Amino acid sequence: MIDETWRGPKTLVPPPELGPTGKWVYEFETQAETATRVYKRHSTKETAPTTQEVLALPPDAEVISMSLTPDESCIACLLQAEATGEQDDDLSTLPVVKLRSIDDGRETVLIGVEWLGDIVTEPVEIASLEWGPILHLEQSNSESTANTNLHCYSLYLLLSDHQGRTNQVVLCQIDPSTLELIVPPIPIYSSKDPAVMVDIQRTKGCSYVAIRALVTG
Repeated sequence: MIDETWRGPKTLVPPPELGPTGKWVYEFETQAETATRVYKRHSTKETAPTTQEVLALPPDAEVISMSLTPDESCIACLLQAEATGEQDDDLSTLPVVKLRSIDDGRETVLIGVEWLGDIVTEPVEIASLEWGPILHLEQSNSESTANTNLHCYSLYLLLSDHQGRTNQVVLCQIDPSTLELIVPPIPIYSSKDPAVMVDIQRTKGCSYVAIRALVTG
């Protein structure tokens, strides 16, 4: 996961970070005229230096969590806009999950939590996100065998309750070609113990996502 807590030019700029494959170095820049923060990456290959724009962020958006797929083709970002006191703040300040293909710029934007469907049975918030391993999907015998190695991205969401206690983990299977959900989100883990805080973290090799249940107090 790449966590970005920089809120503007008056605060510290996060240091450049090496991506999961080691082929790209990522860093933030600011466009002085618009105060837009641009997340860019630079190729580590000296023979073919390349710079790509990964994501552009408006100045009023706070980045809660950010993660790259293991192949560094797609970025997921959890954003929260600042309240302005306007009448439409209830909508504009909802958490936003943005998925973006780095190579072609395709985006999917998911606002709020209603898109999670039936798994939301009480007030929840999305606390963080993490791309997991690339999953391989098997076709049934009745389907065409032209593409037998179908795959999808696995996106893990950490949810919190109305008191801010992180207590649920949800798996979203994302189609790489459309950046849309293949099936409805799947509950993976849940704790009703008020003394337990749940956390997720991807392993260094990007093969697993660890779920930790920490007892507080």
